[in-house]
Amino acid sequence: MFKLNVKSTVTAFAIVALAAGTITSCKCDKKNIAASGAAGAVAGSAAASTGSDSIHAATSTTAKVSTEVVLPSGVKLNAYKGGIEEQMVAFYNSADYKNATAETLKNKWFNFDNINFKFGTSELTDESKVQLDNLVAILKEFKDVKIKLGAYTDKKGDDKGNMALSQKRADALKAALTAKGVGAQISGAEGYGETMATVDENATDEERAIDRKTSVRFEK
Repeated sequence: MFKLNVKSTVTAFAIVALAAGTITSCKCDKKNIAASGAAGAVAGSAAASTGSDSIHAATSTTAKVSTEVVLPSGVKLNAYKGGIEEQMVAFYNSADYKNATAETLKNKWFNFDNINFKFGTSELTDESKVQLDNLVAILKEFKDVKIKLGAYTDKKGDDKGNMALSQKRADALKAALTAKGVGAQISGAEGYGETMATVDENATDEERAIDRKTSVRFEK
């Protein structure tokens, strides 16, 4: 008669169960890997489309939250919470601004979070209009204010080319604001190229984004 070997049977079941679990685990891992790869591809594509010389005011990956900034006259600005509009208005109304000197104001720059240029050019994007209009409203509200504009690039590319591009962008921003009637309050517009950049040119595009920006500061 055939004798059932209990030990062998248990071992066999254990092997089968282990194999099944391994197959299931592999399938899950493959799904996770595929999803991760897809997400990476999307992120990589987005970074590639940015362009090494694009200027981005908002370098944070934190989601932007819309808000309303109300000026003393009652004018309402559509802006981002904690964005440049809130920062400028709050600073103008603070003792820090009232007590500031021309020298101390040189180090108090505000970065635009919605001013961008088309890749490789000094042409402002259509989306920049909202923030341009907001800055115009702020300047018309506070008629005693003088500002200076600045444009910057990261370290990627030719030094002279970066300097020239940043100057063209600073000039383009000034021209756009002047066309809206506040040119008299703009004391200057300067391109700094990569002279203020801090991130290595071999870093990722996302890491270098912090160096690509347009900014504004008050003057007295």
